[in-house]
Amino acid sequence: MVEDNIGDVILIKEHLLHVSAFSSNVHHAHSVVTALDYLNNPNHAIDVVLLDLSLPDGRGEHLITKFVQAAPNIPLIVLTGYGDQEFGIHTLSMGAEDYLMKDELSPSILEKTISYSVERSKIKYQLKASEIKYQGLFNMSPLPMWTYNLKTLKILDVNNAAIAHYGYSREEFLSMTIEDLRPRSELGKLYKAIDQAKNGASQSQAFKHKKKNGELIDVLIKGSSFDQGGADTRIVLSIDVTDQIKREMALEQSEKRFKSLVQEGSDMITVLNQQGEYLYVSPTSKTILGLDPEYMVGNSAYHFIHREDQQKAKEAFTKLKHQSRVTFPPYRFKNGKGEWRWIKTTMTNLLNDPTVEGLVANSQDITEEVAHKEQLRISNERFELASKASNEAIWEWNLETDEISRGDGYQKAYGYVDDIKITSTQLRERIHLNDRLRVLKSLQSHIESNSESLWAEEYRYFKKDGSIAFVEDRAFVIRNGQNKAIKMIGSMKDVTHNRRIQERILENAIAAEEHERDRIAKELHDGIVQQMTALGMFINNLPKLAENNQELVNQSNKLYDLATKITNETRSLSHNLSSADTRQLSLAELITRLINQLNSMGNIEFSADIRFEFSTAFDLKLKTNVYRSIQELCTNVLKHSQASACLLSAIITDNTLMVIIMDDGKGIDEQSIPQGIGIKNIKNRVYNLGGYFSMENQKSGGLKTTIEIFLS
Repeated sequence: MVEDNIGDVILIKEHLLHVSAFSSNVHHAHSVVTALDYLNNPNHAIDVVLLDLSLPDGRGEHLITKFVQAAPNIPLIVLTGYGDQEFGIHTLSMGAEDYLMKDELSPSILEKTISYSVERSKIKYQLKASEIKYQGLFNMSPLPMWTYNLKTLKILDVNNAAIAHYGYSREEFLSMTIEDLRPRSELGKLYKAIDQAKNGASQSQAFKHKKKNGELIDVLIKGSSFDQGGADTRIVLSIDVTDQIKREMALEQSEKRFKSLVQEGSDMITVLNQQGEYLYVSPTSKTILGLDPEYMVGNSAYHFIHREDQQKAKEAFTKLKHQSRVTFPPYRFKNGKGEWRWIKTTMTNLLNDPTVEGLVANSQDITEEVAHKEQLRISNERFELASKASNEAIWEWNLETDEISRGDGYQKAYGYVDDIKITSTQLRERIHLNDRLRVLKSLQSHIESNSESLWAEEYRYFKKDGSIAFVEDRAFVIRNGQNKAIKMIGSMKDVTHNRRIQERILENAIAAEEHERDRIAKELHDGIVQQMTALGMFINNLPKLAENNQELVNQSNKLYDLATKITNETRSLSHNLSSADTRQLSLAELITRLINQLNSMGNIEFSADIRFEFSTAFDLKLKTNVYRSIQELCTNVLKHSQASACLLSAIITDNTLMVIIMDDGKGIDEQSIPQGIGIKNIKNRVYNLGGYFSMENQKSGGLKTTIEIFLS
């Protein structure tokens, strides 16, 4: 008891004599200081403090605060007079347990007040301890937890696990409602769950929650409702099951995949016992072999295996006693139609696996593969026989390994004894540079075209001693079941002698042609041109004889102009035909003159882009043949292209002369490239020079013709 009025002390002690629980345990302090010293002594056990509101060294709110802070767990009863009654009531909000009016004190009132205050204090202490325990469990839980108001849905408290898992700070959580944790699509489901919670339901429910970084997670929510200060409150536990759901989905997908492999795959999967009897057969047996699984189960595998193949199958089966996995040699197996199919099997010993307890076999039908290999074997035998019997160089190119094998005839014809097997890279280097691009393009195009026709090309080939042979190469492509080219077989024939004869014939023909051109040019120049010149002079004199007839004068002038035009064009034709001009003028000058003549002859605008010096000198044979080829090609453009413009480009790059003629006409049918005598002559001229010739339609329209000649 803290009281400075001795009269009140005596009165209260007298009242306490009638309260047996407190009569002999009353300690009196007359000031704040002495009272606090007594309270702070840990050896003093105090049940209740009776405090007067007016002491010499303290009064009012300050006094109450001091005692509440000094002894927060000891009930404090305030003693006041009538004048302080209102403040006495106020002290209850400051931490006092109760207040007593001094003038109304009696033993019964004192006993009742002290007893109730002590009990209330004990209950408050227990509640506080319970709250501290709850708060500890709440905050230390490894799973996210929070509480929220069931009416406003505002989050009231949140534990550390929720802060760490969701990424929001505590302040951010406490400013949110539980709606903010959900994507908009989940709100309907949330409101339904809240209505159930208000009706007392407490079952777990699955939701999608949204983290601060926007990530959506799958959670299982468990909750329980309670009253907190008169407000309906709910505490919830959030269990993140995102990974678990992913694992379940992965497992489900894996099971579907396994089911698909077993029921719809290309393999027949079976389980056998140690005697070779089928315990399980996958449904694919029906599609692969036409046999029902039910028919096969219980039967021995040897019942279906060809008698001639049973021994090797039994030997492979026996190996499973010592090996975990064995691949069987191919064997014949009777299908549902009674036909023999070739089967390849790999078997794994899983007898000790409690989930299987058998021998698991994966089997495939390889009948087509076996038949194909047999065809290749026969083909190889024929190849070997042909190689020995033929004087031609028989060769075989394995397109999968890029290995080219040569027969005996190849050694004899070309002298390569030590490298009967070469690669396509080595082959490339042995083809003459001027022919290489043409041959390789032709070869690649034939392989990719899926054509079953014979491939054939003629080109120059380097022998072992460095000399050059003209060869005629022919081959056909072998394809597998998927129409993929896997091999080429062909023969090389040395046609050097024939080619030399053809070259001489071609050179003689060209010489004869040039001679004939010179003869015609001379006759045109010396005969027709001279006669046309004389005719022009005669016509030019006619107007003088008919001065009084203007109509006759006009007609004579027109006739003179026509004769002059014919004379000039004939003279130009004479120059074009003459080999003398070809010898005297450079290639650039010949092309320029040709372009000018073509522009005067039709409606097509011809232009030239010459990217080398006009004085550049070329071998006469090369110059003559290139120019005659350009003449023929430009004449074709003029006659057949229906073009409005044509560009002729001539350049020298990488020691190669390139002539490209492009028009904007109708192009050609690439499936049937023109093969008239003119085009054949051009090809012969170009190939005779060791060059490359091609014709192809442009994407923008028109025809592109290319001549490439290596300048040795």
